[in-house]
Amino acid sequence: MGCPRGSKLTDRDAGFTLLELLIVVAVIGIIAAISVPAFLKMKTKSKTAVIITDFRTIRDAALQYNMDNNVYPPDTGPGVYPPEFKDYLSSSFHFANPDPIYSYDWENWTGADGNPGDGGTGIAVGFSVHTADALLGPTLSKRFPLEGKQTAPDTYTFTIVPVTP
Repeated sequence: MGCPRGSKLTDRDAGFTLLELLIVVAVIGIIAAISVPAFLKMKTKSKTAVIITDFRTIRDAALQYNMDNNVYPPDTGPGVYPPEFKDYLSSSFHFANPDPIYSYDWENWTGADGNPGDGGTGIAVGFSVHTADALLGPTLSKRFPLEGKQTAPDTYTFTIVPVTP
């Protein structure tokens, strides 16, 4: 096509100036500075919602197991699916979450006499979340609907059955 007749295209009109490019980069930087923390906060909130839903599922399974067997399932380690829950939880439920940021741990601190084996926690039977995410743990503590305690630097334990004095 070319230039219309009678007009002159100079080097100055050929592209963007350095000032215009710097302004665009600054605006993009400001938008990123606002949106990235908001995105991370929403991501943490969504993980918290999943954990709360999973807690309720595990709590219901534990209470049903107790009604059927008059005892709670024994303690397991982090990420270990208690075999006693196989008839009470979906086979697709994972204690070792595919997301390496957190895993679940079934806690049973009751002794043979029914007294808590770990009275310092105030929890007889519970559910722990092990997380390396610095934002997830405090968000769980704020938003979790039931009493919970930080039982280690990266572990948050929530009550299913509290210790009864």
